[in-house]
Amino acid sequence: MITIKWLSFFILFFTISLFPQTTYYVSNSQGNDSNSGTSENSPFKSVGKVNSLYLVPGDNVLFKKGDIWGGEVLAIRNSGTANNRIIIGSYGSGNKPVITLREQLPGWKDANNWQDQGNNIWLIQIPGNYDDIFSRMWFNGVESALANKTDGDNSDGTYGLCPTHLFFTSSTRIFVYSTSNPAYAYSNIEYPGKITSTKVYYHSLELSDADYVTIDGLDLQGGLYCAVGLDGSDYVIIKNCNIGKYSNRGGIKIGSDFVQNRASEHSCDYVSILNDIIDSNWKQHINFQQNRSVEYGISVATSSNYSTSHLDVGNCFIIDWKFGFFNQNDVAVNQYQQFHDNEVCAPDISYGKPIQIGNEGTRSGFVNIYRNYFHDYSIWIQIMSGGNNIYFNIFKNALVPSLNVHSGNTGDGTLDGNRAIDFLEYIGWTDKNNFFNNTIDSTWRSSILSQTNSGTVNYFNNLIVSSDTKNEGKSAIDEGNENFWGNNYFYSNGRSSSSQITLYKNVGMTINQFNAVGSNSGNIVLSSYPFSDVSSFSLSQNSKALSSGVDISSYVPEGFTDRNGNVVNRTNPNIGAIDNEIQESTGFKVYLEGPYKNGSMSTSLNNNGFIPKSQPYNINPWNYGGNESVIAVPKGVVDWLLVELRSSTDASSIIARKAAFLRSDGFVTALDGISPLTFGSSLSNSYYIVIKHRNHLAIMSSSPVALVNGSIKYDFTISENQAYGQNSMIDLGNGTFGMYGGDSDGNGIIENSDIVDVSHKLFSSGYFEEDSDMNSPVNVLDYKLPNLNLSKSSNVQ
Repeated sequence: MITIKWLSFFILFFTISLFPQTTYYVSNSQGNDSNSGTSENSPFKSVGKVNSLYLVPGDNVLFKKGDIWGGEVLAIRNSGTANNRIIIGSYGSGNKPVITLREQLPGWKDANNWQDQGNNIWLIQIPGNYDDIFSRMWFNGVESALANKTDGDNSDGTYGLCPTHLFFTSSTRIFVYSTSNPAYAYSNIEYPGKITSTKVYYHSLELSDADYVTIDGLDLQGGLYCAVGLDGSDYVIIKNCNIGKYSNRGGIKIGSDFVQNRASEHSCDYVSILNDIIDSNWKQHINFQQNRSVEYGISVATSSNYSTSHLDVGNCFIIDWKFGFFNQNDVAVNQYQQFHDNEVCAPDISYGKPIQIGNEGTRSGFVNIYRNYFHDYSIWIQIMSGGNNIYFNIFKNALVPSLNVHSGNTGDGTLDGNRAIDFLEYIGWTDKNNFFNNTIDSTWRSSILSQTNSGTVNYFNNLIVSSDTKNEGKSAIDEGNENFWGNNYFYSNGRSSSSQITLYKNVGMTINQFNAVGSNSGNIVLSSYPFSDVSSFSLSQNSKALSSGVDISSYVPEGFTDRNGNVVNRTNPNIGAIDNEIQESTGFKVYLEGPYKNGSMSTSLNNNGFIPKSQPYNINPWNYGGNESVIAVPKGVVDWLLVELRSSTDASSIIARKAAFLRSDGFVTALDGISPLTFGSSLSNSYYIVIKHRNHLAIMSSSPVALVNGSIKYDFTISENQAYGQNSMIDLGNGTFGMYGGDSDGNGIIENSDIVDVSHKLFSSGYFEEDSDMNSPVNVLDYKLPNLNLSKSSNVQ
């Protein structure tokens, strides 16, 4: 799908040799288009000047933060290369630079342009040729709801143009409610795009035939279609941007038919949309069935002639769109699309879905949807395609429907909304979707609807499904023939295992009956609310959902983590989307002075990925030969520790050694970051407990400690007397004690050489013993602990 654009290639080849790579600066407040544009002191002024530049690989165009550009489309039509991308970004300080098409309605200030239609309705004809409606307008800076025609039912108790529905548009004819001529009644009237006698401006930013371009840190607003439109542009990165505020229809359109000067080939492949806020800024609770406002946060190409592959949407916040992500590619290919780690919600939309994959007549599919947080929608996910994987997502708070009619589902005009998952079948291809390890909480009606044709098979495993009983209260509805349901936990308030909690082919069933009709075994009705911590959707230590799921090792890679950062057990996973975040006490506790502050320890080393996956004590002076290693360091871990058991009769005699993890709450754990550290059932006597750390003074328990089921129960933090010898631990305040920090060479004495060691590693970042406060950079603050603790020594030999 990626074509070689030969003409552009030759132009780029010769241009690169003639012109050096350049950084251009643009400031609407300080610039002038006659400037050189190559320094902050001599910036260009306009978007039009930027559009006139011929950009070559490696060029940067930087817009000044705090400035606003209105009325022009930023059109990028040149390409970078894999090693020399074109970057469109920002400079300076303050708010992101704004590029917007929201502006004053043409001619509205001239009273002669308004025609009185009677009944407080006024008509203005704006120039141009625009054959759609725009459905967002602002009067005196406040957005008004669109009327359903000049006299139609607005479905909220009002009719036509009125004080709460001030306008209706039909092509370039604008009808406005006003008790007097709008030119006098309003201080300003704005609309989302720009229409002139010769041109319609659909996007604030357009990329056409523009490969290897990065858009970074802009605020892209307005547009009569979407704020951002892509056409025939591959390897594009859009990151750290605000997108879609005041847009008429959407935030980002991939494969847009409305890009001016369209590309020679329209597919957009290898597009990454990362760390963006895609917000419509829509705050109107009205019936969306009658208008086309704020439809798509992100929309993917719909032509049968091209599609989009290798799309990556991650770590975005997508809010207040009818469809957070809408993908209806017509081409049934493995598209390698990912939608992950996003938060998607629509608290101000009366009808909406965070995701729809496929549509009637299309065959989109093969999308991976994982680790997202979907909340405050009326319909959750609508899957009308095959081969999709939906896993480790959290669904929370289905909105009670207001005036919505989802007649596409029922066909009878009755209310039909607030289902967590819709698998709808129109074309016989909703097949082989895998829906596993999702948590669905607080839905208003049925949580899952699987409505598929004969011969199609979808899989529902390891789900926690919690629904209410205000209406249907059914946790699952299966109208298909060969779907598989297994190892799911269904909870519905006030219902028990004998209640009819599912519906299979219009027959109410208990879980046992549901399991007996061909589905996998293992579906269970929970007798109580499933979450011990609803804010993180964690499970309690004794939950039946722990380690009760089916094997998912063929679907997720080693080291895969849930949304809370917990490494997932692939062969014996929990049921639900959280592998378990609850940090239960292990009974074995210690603090390190370096990272300690206000009752807990910093996890900066872990957060920055610096903690090694294998134990670090296989070098001098520890020389420990253990093979402890992990695929990924669990969330909440501060660092590795080396724990020794020593003879109760000879404290110098080492009986056993193990590397372990230290959590931020001070508890020492096994390598999963949760379980107690154990030494096996063969060690059942009492032992001195020694703790060593790579840049803190080692400590030993003041007396032998009996193992409990092979694990240690001992708290060093509660008293200085918990450690052997005088002055073995430092008072951290509030009756809490910890290990002295600053021993960078691990020789058991804090001395001048430890201070010198810090100077040798200054301005380095990583996993260094000289980083005494354990926040990853080595800087002058790391002199503090070796200076304060100078001449302190360990009582452990």
